[in-house]
Amino acid sequence: MDEGRVVNWLDLPSQLMDLISEKLMIHITEFIRFGAVCHSWHSIYTQNRNRLPRQLPGLLLFTEPQPPTQQQYQDQDQDRRQRRSHAFYDFTEKRVYKFPLQLPPHTDCHGSNQGWLIYEKESQLFLLNPFLSVDNEIHLPPLTTFILNEYESVEYYEFGNGQSFIHKAILCGNPASSSNYLVVATDAYSSMLAFYKSGDKEWTSIITDEFEYIEDFIYYKDQLYVLDGHRGLFACDISSDPKVSKVAPPIGQVYAYDLVESSGELLAVKKSNVGFEAYKLDQNLLDWVEIKSLSGGSLFIGANFSLSRLCSNYPGWEPNSVYMTIPRSTIVANRAEVVRVYKLEVGNIESLYLTESNPTVYSTAIWIEPTLRGCPN
Repeated sequence: MDEGRVVNWLDLPSQLMDLISEKLMIHITEFIRFGAVCHSWHSIYTQNRNRLPRQLPGLLLFTEPQPPTQQQYQDQDQDRRQRRSHAFYDFTEKRVYKFPLQLPPHTDCHGSNQGWLIYEKESQLFLLNPFLSVDNEIHLPPLTTFILNEYESVEYYEFGNGQSFIHKAILCGNPASSSNYLVVATDAYSSMLAFYKSGDKEWTSIITDEFEYIEDFIYYKDQLYVLDGHRGLFACDISSDPKVSKVAPPIGQVYAYDLVESSGELLAVKKSNVGFEAYKLDQNLLDWVEIKSLSGGSLFIGANFSLSRLCSNYPGWEPNSVYMTIPRSTIVANRAEVVRVYKLEVGNIESLYLTESNPTVYSTAIWIEPTLRGCPN
């Protein structure tokens, strides 16, 4: 080998370049940097970005530059509110990025999936993908039919309630890559469900007496499952004439569980500050079975969005860990702490704190998956 020879990285064999790009796809930031090196590398990036695997989520943070004083809280300082912004925390790089979002003031996101956020404004839900520069917002039909199931009129809700009508919403499918997608939402009292299928003119309410308090719901194996804290797990057939059937009994404690799919299993994970407790649905017994391990996976549990990842696909991440966002009430007391990490193999709990140089967290962090699917050239 000629030690004096200078290697031109731009002239590497195409097979080697494909291998390098394949390895970098695990982390979206590294793949974007790869595509920015030169024209030929950008061509590889463009050809392969829609093959990007599902990414580890980051945290969408609602922040402000400095901690407000008690007097500012009392005065509801308008200037301080105007300085609030969004940021994105990347776990791999352990870094906070500025993340401008065109959201109405004081907007809470009701859900997230594959880069899309679900937010509410004036009795209507919207889908917004901040990772896309074009075709990144979808206006769903007004919530009129959903609202009228609970309120005397839309005006009564808008002017008498003054708060969000929706508590949580989930998106099934990716509108950036398919015209077929589904949105399911529950009301602020967690007593009713409605769904919207792409192309429909309005929302379809699921009318049933089965639900008393909806703890969580998930689209699992092409079926909508609803966990009612008092009455158990139900499967919902969301055809033109929705039907509800009971699948499993209640787990036990009410107001405590999130549903998430992990390695093909449906799990119910308890919200807890002191340890890990989870159950999987036994498809044969139609009952809940407690589990002590995640079989090498990790869970990311949030107020409005939860997901799982197999850590063997992501170097540097510890298996059998649960990352749980801190509720809003806790954040107010300790603004630097945003996530608690439950490490099952060693049996301890760690907290993720943003450093003092990073912005102050103002509200509950939201898991969001970076994506390039649907990005223009």
